[in-house]
Amino acid sequence: MDIVILTNFRCGSHLLMQLIAENGFTANDEVLAHCRKEIREESAQKIIEVKLDILTKTELIKQSIKENLVSYLPSKLGNSVNIIHRMQYNDVDVPLAELFPDAKFIRLTRNPIDAAISLYFARTSNQFFSFAKAPIFKFHQVPYDFKQIKKKYDRYLYAWNWEDSILPQITATVDYDELVANPKAVMNKLGKKLTGKPFKVFTQSKYEKQEDPLKAEFKQQFINDMEVKND
Repeated sequence: MDIVILTNFRCGSHLLMQLIAENGFTANDEVLAHCRKEIREESAQKIIEVKLDILTKTELIKQSIKENLVSYLPSKLGNSVNIIHRMQYNDVDVPLAELFPDAKFIRLTRNPIDAAISLYFARTSNQFFSFAKAPIFKFHQVPYDFKQIKKKYDRYLYAWNWEDSILPQITATVDYDELVANPKAVMNKLGKKLTGKPFKVFTQSKYEKQEDPLKAEFKQQFINDMEVKND
């Protein structure tokens, strides 16, 4: 049985993958990462060779995503756990049912304001790091920027606004905050839904939630600004 995590950036997908993999599943995140690299290289080369307008470039990238996913994933399946970051494939007809014919799908969610601010901090501080190692990183002098955070917030809302007709059947939904707060309880329940038996948490998670005063301040400021904009 294969498991697919449908989610977005900064929502704990690598934490959930790690916890599931500890229960006898093969983590396929590197396959998707390789796929993304191939897409960038192929698309860049084609765009250099041919003078394309913006619309054609967009369509080319969409087609490259589909071709690479179809090419790489099937041979890697079989008792695996995979991540699909929906935000990365917006407006792309990703054939999930074709790629994962026998999979069970998990929808991993997070408060979109928290996710947007987390992504803003990571991008603004230029802290691109290995999620698997989950290092402790520090943010210094990150400026508050309503427009940039709002842009990311809107992207999250758009990415999560799937139409039921194109979504595969969701077996379970996991909330990021609940997972971080009580991983044993969440994994126990998730395992029962997916396999009939509870998943165990073998190692202490390195993703322990740490309150960041600056992020909390940004969140409250963003909520206040949103209310002003909506008045």
